[in-house]
Amino acid sequence: MQSTLPPPQLAPNLCYDAASLKQAKSDPIMYVFSVNARTPKALEGFAKGAEVPFIIYINFKDLFGAEQLCQIYLKQQGFERPAIEKRKLIEDKFLVDQKLIAADPALKEALSTGYSIQIFSSH
Repeated sequence: MQSTLPPPQLAPNLCYDAASLKQAKSDPIMYVFSVNARTPKALEGFAKGAEVPFIIYINFKDLFGAEQLCQIYLKQQGFERPAIEKRKLIEDKFLVDQKLIAADPALKEALSTGYSIQIFSSH
């Protein structure tokens, strides 16, 4: 028995001009995370098993991907079991405020490299 169903329709190719790609690439979307991770061994002044608090900026287009990157970057630095405690999207107006960017080296680094990791210090 032959199928009478029509062949599947493919989605049309999406085309973008250079100007729209440049605009999309230049519009940062920044998330900031409060994360706790544990040390599997003694690291840089922290005992084995110590819980270390971090503030992490991730410049990525969606929250799910930014959370995954946040965890991956901490694991690459030698920490384990990263647990995201808080997450926040930074509003666009703050990402273009040069005075704010100059005052926050972590934000400046994340805008230029895509992310920034810093150990949280209450001092």
